[in-house]
Amino acid sequence: MENGLIGVGTDGAGFGSGFAVGGGAGLGGSFFGNKADGKHIAFVVDVSASMSNQQLQLMKDELTRSLRGLPSGTSYQVIFFSGPVWFAEQEIAFEGRTRAIVKGPGGKKLVWESQSGASGFQFGNGRQALPVQPWRLAKPGTLSQSIRSVESVRRSFGTTWRQPLRMALTMDPKPEVIYFMTDGVVNKADEDVREITRLNRRGAGKAKIFTTAMMQPKAAKQLYELADNNGGSFSIVRADGSVVTGKDALRQ
Repeated sequence: MENGLIGVGTDGAGFGSGFAVGGGAGLGGSFFGNKADGKHIAFVVDVSASMSNQQLQLMKDELTRSLRGLPSGTSYQVIFFSGPVWFAEQEIAFEGRTRAIVKGPGGKKLVWESQSGASGFQFGNGRQALPVQPWRLAKPGTLSQSIRSVESVRRSFGTTWRQPLRMALTMDPKPEVIYFMTDGVVNKADEDVREITRLNRRGAGKAKIFTTAMMQPKAAKQLYELADNNGGSFSIVRADGSVVTGKDALRQ
């Protein structure tokens, strides 16, 4: 078992005013107690309305720490999700609880709508390919932009697991590592685990998927299975901000 305390408060994860991209012999990253090597790393994080102020700040502090620690030469992306899904550098505007418009390349409007509540969001007519963005290279200027997007992101309505993970898996090239964090439980979570595992086996390579339950033990079983089926590991953030990893996390 591994236990670690993620800092909360104005000092966040304890960064100074300077900015340095992480070093080391290999490429890789870490997020909420999970760690892996990989040249292409996707952070897929929940910003749904059910996140408390504490949970949201924990996520922002840890994601900022993770981005700052990426070794130079790593390619990365940050994907936010609630009901709609968007990349951190994109602008998003919400029209009530059932419609969101993401500003895509060239100002194109990428529309997400729901006809059936929080878990019913889909992109376009539901049959279109999910929109993707290019990988970003870990260097000070680019990372600073991403961190500002993390700091400014706000909560929104809805929760989906399948769509943001599908979006990450359709990036070119496919990520070696996906860090997935959620505070929510979704309907048909078992189906989502099977579908994402099936999609991950398509094409060249297979992403290692690492999962984190943000103070949500009800999601532990499916998140553990998602990680275990895809070469990753599972962690849970407890109410006091500490992190438990592996099978010990199932007993929280």
